[in-house]
Amino acid sequence: MRDHFVPRFHIRQFCNTNGRVFCFDKRSRSIPDRTFGNAPRDILYGNSLYTDQFGNLDEELYKPIERTFAPHLVRLAKDPTSAAREAGFGRAIIDWIAAQYSRTALLPDTVDDILRKLEPAALVDQTALAVLHNQKRIEEYEFMIKVMTAPRWKWRMWRSSGERRFVLGDHPVCNTYTNMDMGFMLFIPITPTLMLCGGSQEGHEVVRQREILRGINGLIASWCTRFVYSACLQELDSLVDMMRAQGDPEHDEWIRYAQHPHHGTALRIRESDAPPGDHRHALLDEFL
Repeated sequence: MRDHFVPRFHIRQFCNTNGRVFCFDKRSRSIPDRTFGNAPRDILYGNSLYTDQFGNLDEELYKPIERTFAPHLVRLAKDPTSAAREAGFGRAIIDWIAAQYSRTALLPDTVDDILRKLEPAALVDQTALAVLHNQKRIEEYEFMIKVMTAPRWKWRMWRSSGERRFVLGDHPVCNTYTNMDMGFMLFIPITPTLMLCGGSQEGHEVVRQREILRGINGLIASWCTRFVYSACLQELDSLVDMMRAQGDPEHDEWIRYAQHPHHGTALRIRESDAPPGDHRHALLDEFL
Protein backbone atom coordinates (compact mmCIF):
# COMPACT_ATOMS: atom_id res chain seq x y z
CA MET A 1 0.00 0.00 0.00
CA ARG A 2 1.41 3.41 -1.02
CA ASP A 3 1.39 5.88 1.89
CA HIS A 4 2.22 9.54 1.17
CA PHE A 5 3.93 10.93 4.27
CA VAL A 6 3.55 14.42 2.78
CA PRO A 7 0.07 14.71 1.24
CA ARG A 8 -0.23 15.44 -2.43
CA PHE A 9 -2.49 18.45 -1.85
CA HIS A 10 0.43 20.06 -0.01
CA ILE A 11 3.03 19.12 -2.64
CA ARG A 12 0.86 20.61 -5.40
CA GLN A 13 1.21 24.05 -3.82
CA PHE A 14 4.92 23.95 -4.71
CA CYS A 15 4.55 22.70 -8.29
CA ASN A 16 5.16 24.69 -11.47
CA THR A 17 2.53 25.26 -14.15
CA ASN A 18 3.23 21.76 -15.46
CA GLY A 19 2.34 20.28 -12.09
CA ARG A 20 5.90 19.19 -11.27
CA VAL A 21 8.70 20.02 -8.83
CA PHE A 22 12.47 19.67 -8.94
CA CYS A 23 14.43 17.89 -6.22
CA PHE A 24 17.55 18.65 -4.18
CA ASP A 25 19.18 15.47 -2.84
CA LYS A 26 20.93 16.30 0.44
CA ARG A 27 22.86 13.05 0.45
CA SER A 28 24.61 13.75 -2.86
CA ARG A 29 24.32 17.57 -2.52
CA SER A 30 23.00 17.77 -6.05
CA ILE A 31 19.90 18.30 -8.19
CA PRO A 32 19.63 15.05 -10.21
CA ASP A 33 17.05 16.30 -12.73
CA ARG A 34 16.87 19.90 -13.92
CA THR A 35 14.57 19.28 -16.89
CA PHE A 36 11.41 17.28 -16.19
CA GLY A 37 10.89 17.29 -12.44
CA ASN A 38 8.57 15.09 -10.39
CA ALA A 39 4.81 14.70 -10.19
CA PRO A 40 3.29 14.72 -6.67
CA ARG A 41 2.03 11.15 -6.99
CA ASP A 42 5.59 9.89 -7.55
CA ILE A 43 7.35 11.39 -4.52
CA LEU A 44 7.23 11.48 -0.72
CA TYR A 45 5.65 8.11 -0.13
CA GLY A 46 6.50 4.69 1.24
CA ASN A 47 4.82 1.31 1.32
CA SER A 48 2.68 0.25 4.30
CA LEU A 49 4.43 2.71 6.62
CA TYR A 50 1.70 2.80 9.27
CA THR A 51 0.43 -0.77 9.42
CA ASP A 52 1.00 -2.86 12.52
CA GLN A 53 -0.73 -5.87 14.07
CA PHE A 54 -3.47 -3.64 15.49
CA GLY A 55 -4.44 -1.79 12.33
CA ASN A 56 -3.46 1.02 9.96
CA LEU A 57 -2.69 4.37 11.61
CA ASP A 58 -2.86 6.14 8.24
CA GLU A 59 -6.51 5.18 7.74
CA GLU A 60 -7.44 5.65 11.39
CA LEU A 61 -5.70 8.97 12.13
CA TYR A 62 -3.83 10.70 9.35
CA LYS A 63 -6.10 10.48 6.32
CA PRO A 64 -9.24 11.77 8.11
CA ILE A 65 -7.23 14.76 9.35
CA GLU A 66 -5.87 15.46 5.88
CA ARG A 67 -9.30 15.17 4.24
CA THR A 68 -10.59 17.78 6.69
CA PHE A 69 -7.69 20.18 6.19
CA ALA A 70 -7.19 19.88 2.40
CA PRO A 71 -9.90 22.40 1.39
CA HIS A 72 -8.68 24.80 4.09
CA LEU A 73 -5.15 24.71 2.63
CA VAL A 74 -6.40 25.53 -0.87
CA ARG A 75 -8.25 28.57 0.46
CA LEU A 76 -5.33 29.51 2.73
CA ALA A 77 -3.01 29.65 -0.27
CA LYS A 78 -5.37 32.05 -2.07
CA ASP A 79 -6.44 34.31 0.80
CA PRO A 80 -4.75 33.66 4.17
CA THR A 81 -6.72 36.28 6.09
CA SER A 82 -10.16 35.04 5.04
CA ALA A 83 -9.22 31.37 5.32
CA ALA A 84 -7.95 31.81 8.89
CA ARG A 85 -11.36 33.19 9.93
CA GLU A 86 -13.33 30.21 8.67
CA ALA A 87 -15.20 28.04 11.12
CA GLY A 88 -13.14 25.00 12.07
CA PHE A 89 -9.90 26.33 10.57
CA GLY A 90 -7.97 26.58 13.85
CA ARG A 91 -8.59 23.02 14.94
CA ALA A 92 -8.08 21.67 11.42
CA ILE A 93 -4.66 23.24 10.93
CA ILE A 94 -3.42 22.28 14.41
CA ASP A 95 -4.49 18.67 13.83
CA TRP A 96 -2.80 18.68 10.43
CA ILE A 97 0.50 20.13 11.70
CA ALA A 98 0.64 17.62 14.57
CA ALA A 99 -0.16 14.80 12.15
CA GLN A 100 2.38 16.00 9.59
CA TYR A 101 5.10 16.27 12.23
CA SER A 102 4.47 12.73 13.45
CA ARG A 103 3.95 10.88 10.15
CA THR A 104 7.37 11.36 8.47
CA ALA A 105 10.50 9.25 8.96
CA LEU A 106 11.73 11.40 11.87
CA LEU A 107 10.07 9.51 14.72
CA PRO A 108 10.65 5.89 13.62
CA ASP A 109 14.25 6.73 12.71
CA THR A 110 14.78 8.34 16.12
CA VAL A 111 13.27 5.33 17.90
CA ASP A 112 15.63 3.05 15.98
CA ASP A 113 18.63 5.25 16.80
CA ILE A 114 17.79 5.23 20.51
CA LEU A 115 17.39 1.45 20.51
CA ARG A 116 20.78 1.07 18.84
CA LYS A 117 22.35 3.31 21.47
CA LEU A 118 20.75 1.54 24.41
CA GLU A 119 21.11 -2.00 23.06
CA PRO A 120 23.61 -1.94 20.17
CA ALA A 121 23.50 -5.70 19.64
CA ALA A 122 19.80 -6.20 20.25
CA LEU A 123 17.67 -7.78 17.59
CA VAL A 124 14.23 -6.16 17.72
CA ASP A 125 11.27 -8.09 16.38
CA GLN A 126 9.92 -6.19 13.36
CA THR A 127 6.31 -6.75 14.40
CA ALA A 128 6.99 -5.23 17.80
CA LEU A 129 8.99 -2.42 16.20
CA ALA A 130 6.07 -1.44 13.97
CA VAL A 131 3.86 -1.18 17.05
CA LEU A 132 6.51 0.90 18.82
CA HIS A 133 6.80 3.26 15.85
CA ASN A 134 3.06 3.89 15.77
CA GLN A 135 2.92 4.30 19.53
CA LYS A 136 5.60 7.00 19.27
CA ARG A 137 3.70 8.68 16.44
CA ILE A 138 0.53 8.85 18.51
CA GLU A 139 2.38 10.15 21.57
CA GLU A 140 4.10 12.87 19.57
CA TYR A 141 0.89 13.82 17.77
CA GLU A 142 -0.88 14.28 21.12
CA PHE A 143 2.07 16.18 22.59
CA MET A 144 2.25 18.60 19.65
CA ILE A 145 -1.45 19.34 20.09
CA LYS A 146 -0.76 20.29 23.72
CA VAL A 147 2.10 22.59 22.74
CA MET A 148 0.17 24.35 19.96
CA THR A 149 -2.88 24.94 22.17
CA ALA A 150 -0.91 26.19 25.20
CA PRO A 151 -1.73 29.75 26.40
CA ARG A 152 1.56 31.37 25.35
CA TRP A 153 1.70 29.77 21.91
CA LYS A 154 1.22 32.30 19.09
CA TRP A 155 0.92 31.93 15.30
CA ARG A 156 2.21 34.29 12.62
CA MET A 157 1.96 34.00 8.84
CA TRP A 158 4.93 35.39 6.93
CA ARG A 159 5.32 36.10 3.22
CA SER A 160 8.53 35.55 1.29
CA SER A 161 10.52 38.67 0.45
CA GLY A 162 11.15 39.81 -3.11
CA GLU A 163 11.76 36.94 -5.51
CA ARG A 164 12.76 34.46 -2.81
CA ARG A 165 10.63 31.32 -2.52
CA PHE A 166 10.20 28.83 0.30
CA VAL A 167 10.93 25.16 -0.41
CA LEU A 168 9.25 21.97 0.79
CA GLY A 169 11.23 19.26 2.56
CA ASP A 170 10.33 15.62 3.14
CA HIS A 171 9.87 16.57 6.83
CA PRO A 172 7.88 19.80 6.36
CA VAL A 173 7.33 20.77 10.02
CA CYS A 174 10.71 22.14 11.12
CA ASN A 175 11.59 23.29 14.61
CA THR A 176 14.24 25.17 16.56
CA TYR A 177 15.46 24.22 20.03
CA THR A 178 14.66 25.63 23.45
CA ASN A 179 18.31 26.64 23.99
CA MET A 180 18.24 29.02 20.99
CA ASP A 181 17.49 32.73 21.34
CA MET A 182 14.04 32.30 19.82
CA GLY A 183 13.28 29.21 21.90
CA PHE A 184 11.25 26.34 20.50
CA MET A 185 9.44 27.37 17.33
CA LEU A 186 7.77 25.63 14.41
CA PHE A 187 8.16 26.64 10.77
CA ILE A 188 5.80 25.16 8.19
CA PRO A 189 6.05 26.17 4.50
CA ILE A 190 2.45 26.42 3.28
CA THR A 191 3.22 27.62 -0.25
CA PRO A 192 6.35 29.03 -1.93
CA THR A 193 5.34 32.47 -0.65
CA LEU A 194 3.69 31.65 2.70
CA MET A 195 5.37 30.38 5.87
CA LEU A 196 3.44 29.61 9.04
CA CYS A 197 5.46 30.19 12.22
CA GLY A 198 4.48 29.18 15.74
CA GLY A 199 6.08 29.94 19.08
CA SER A 200 6.21 32.48 21.87
CA GLN A 201 5.76 36.20 21.36
CA GLU A 202 9.43 36.67 22.22
CA GLY A 203 10.41 34.07 19.65
CA HIS A 204 8.43 35.81 16.91
CA GLU A 205 10.18 39.06 17.77
CA VAL A 206 13.58 37.40 17.28
CA VAL A 207 12.42 36.04 13.91
CA ARG A 208 11.32 39.52 12.85
CA GLN A 209 14.36 41.43 14.10
CA ARG A 210 16.95 39.03 12.72
CA GLU A 211 15.09 38.37 9.47
CA ILE A 212 15.36 34.64 10.14
CA LEU A 213 13.13 33.75 7.19
CA ARG A 214 15.76 34.95 4.71
CA GLY A 215 17.70 31.79 5.50
CA ILE A 216 14.79 29.52 6.41
CA ASN A 217 15.32 27.20 3.42
CA GLY A 218 18.55 26.10 5.09
CA LEU A 219 16.57 25.03 8.17
CA ILE A 220 14.09 23.16 5.97
CA ALA A 221 16.95 21.33 4.25
CA SER A 222 18.64 20.52 7.56
CA TRP A 223 15.47 18.91 8.95
CA CYS A 224 14.68 16.86 5.85
CA THR A 225 15.51 13.18 5.75
CA ARG A 226 17.02 13.48 2.30
CA PHE A 227 14.95 15.42 -0.26
CA VAL A 228 13.84 19.04 -0.72
CA TYR A 229 11.44 20.11 -3.48
CA SER A 230 10.74 23.35 -5.32
CA ALA A 231 9.65 24.59 -8.74
CA CYS A 232 12.40 27.22 -8.42
CA LEU A 233 15.78 25.81 -9.41
CA GLN A 234 17.50 28.94 -8.12
CA GLU A 235 16.41 28.14 -4.55
CA LEU A 236 17.62 24.54 -4.86
CA ASP A 237 20.93 25.75 -6.31
CA SER A 238 21.38 27.96 -3.24
CA LEU A 239 20.98 24.84 -1.06
CA VAL A 240 23.64 23.04 -3.09
CA ASP A 241 26.01 25.96 -2.51
CA MET A 242 25.10 26.13 1.18
CA MET A 243 25.73 22.43 1.79
CA ARG A 244 29.02 22.48 -0.13
CA ALA A 245 30.42 25.66 1.44
CA GLN A 246 33.31 25.41 3.90
CA GLY A 247 35.65 27.67 5.79
CA ASP A 248 33.49 29.54 8.29
CA PRO A 249 33.68 27.74 11.70
CA GLU A 250 30.09 28.53 12.68
CA HIS A 251 28.78 27.40 9.28
CA ASP A 252 30.94 24.27 9.37
CA GLU A 253 29.53 23.31 12.79
CA TRP A 254 25.98 23.80 11.50
CA ILE A 255 26.71 21.76 8.36
CA ARG A 256 28.12 18.93 10.48
CA TYR A 257 24.58 18.25 11.67
CA ALA A 258 22.54 19.70 8.80
CA GLN A 259 23.99 17.32 6.21
CA HIS A 260 22.53 14.38 8.15
CA PRO A 261 18.83 13.43 8.27
CA HIS A 262 16.63 15.40 10.67
CA HIS A 263 19.27 17.98 11.58
CA GLY A 264 21.63 15.27 12.74
CA THR A 265 19.30 13.82 15.38
CA ALA A 266 20.93 10.38 15.17
CA LEU A 267 24.40 11.93 15.32
CA ARG A 268 23.44 13.91 18.43
CA ILE A 269 22.14 10.74 20.08
CA ARG A 270 25.36 8.85 19.32
CA GLU A 271 27.55 11.71 20.58
CA SER A 272 25.61 12.22 23.81
CA ASP A 273 27.12 10.70 26.96
CA ALA A 274 23.76 10.70 28.71
CA PRO A 275 20.98 8.27 27.78
CA PRO A 276 18.24 9.87 25.67
CA GLY A 277 15.71 11.59 27.90
CA ASP A 278 12.19 12.94 27.56
CA HIS A 279 12.31 16.75 27.59
CA ARG A 280 8.71 17.25 26.55
CA HIS A 281 7.46 18.41 29.95
CA ALA A 282 10.07 21.17 30.14
CA LEU A 283 9.23 22.23 26.60
CA LEU A 284 5.52 22.39 27.30
CA ASP A 285 6.13 24.42 30.45
CA GLU A 286 7.68 27.11 28.23
CA PHE A 287 4.25 27.93 26.80
CA LEU A 288 2.00 27.43 29.83
